[in-house]
Amino acid sequence: MKQITTWKAKSIFVLLFSILTGIQAQNLVHNGDFENMTQCPDGLSKVNGYVDFITTPSKGTTDVFSKCARGKNSVPRNFRGYQKPKSGKTYMGMYLFAGGGYKEYIQLQLKQQLVAGEKYTLKFYVSLAEDSQFSVKEVNALFTGKKMEFRNTSTINLRDVGEQYGSYSLKNMKAQAKLTNTKMWIPVELEYTADGFEKFVTIGSFGKVPKDYLMKVPNPAPGSAQMAYFYIDDVKLTKQSNIDLDIDYNESFVLDKVNFDENSATLDQASKVYLEELYASLANPDKDKVVLKGHTDNIGSQEYNLMLSEKRVASVKAYLASLGMPADNIKIEAYGEKHPLYNGLDMTSLRKNRRVEFVITEFEDFQE
Repeated sequence: MKQITTWKAKSIFVLLFSILTGIQAQNLVHNGDFENMTQCPDGLSKVNGYVDFITTPSKGTTDVFSKCARGKNSVPRNFRGYQKPKSGKTYMGMYLFAGGGYKEYIQLQLKQQLVAGEKYTLKFYVSLAEDSQFSVKEVNALFTGKKMEFRNTSTINLRDVGEQYGSYSLKNMKAQAKLTNTKMWIPVELEYTADGFEKFVTIGSFGKVPKDYLMKVPNPAPGSAQMAYFYIDDVKLTKQSNIDLDIDYNESFVLDKVNFDENSATLDQASKVYLEELYASLANPDKDKVVLKGHTDNIGSQEYNLMLSEKRVASVKAYLASLGMPADNIKIEAYGEKHPLYNGLDMTSLRKNRRVEFVITEFEDFQE
């Protein structure tokens, strides 16, 4: 929908928003690099209460290795081998196999519940410890809606997960190289479509029969043991984005994924994610200037709807500003029910009329 404007644009041309996966993408994992700790671990098995937002979902004794530590859990030399952090000063380590069914896991808390139907990328780095005679064919990621706390030290049983903690989703990570490398950090990755319950992700091995998930390491180091011990670092979960928006300067574009409930000006999580993608796509978010236009349905008085449309567009402005766009570069306009997209009174028409439109331009100044 073309808009007649009263300000002078420096130029009018087609702006293609190509939101590419990973550009300014927010890591949805709390403390995925393990750098934030309440205190330096003074020995092995120091995870719970030491590393912020990171827990062990079983009685397995997962380890933290840091440059601040001394002895068995120091960096780069430690009780299982030698490895520098992928980044920062800290990484973690765990047994994916140690005989007798013993395994260890890392449970990470997400910053927000995942949105059903949206696609995400989970990625982290692993390195097999030099003392290992075995490796695993794959690493698993278990998404859950609740924080798990089991009392056993063996493989976490998925049936127990479902019975005690409800919905879950187990996925196999794809490694970009064989997991027998003890010198390099190997990236493992997963493209994941959310079901909408996910608040935690647990990394480990959930295979039951060793012959199905284990493989021998060629030429293991002298003194190595019959185990598969892995270091892990830099866990990231980011939302994928495949939106291409074709927008003319000075042309209104409906932010169709920014929706409001009736009589509400509150942005839901899906709307916030959409605005984050929009902001990430801007070539010059600190220079581009935009106009946000708020609209409502026609339920209620004109005065009330005008006030509500102003609150809604103000919510969008505030969130864009929180992402880093200068508030002075965002102009808001409220129209209430004056300009409906649809004339029907059905729920779909009313919902689509409750909207915010977005206009991007380079102004010499804002003129009223």
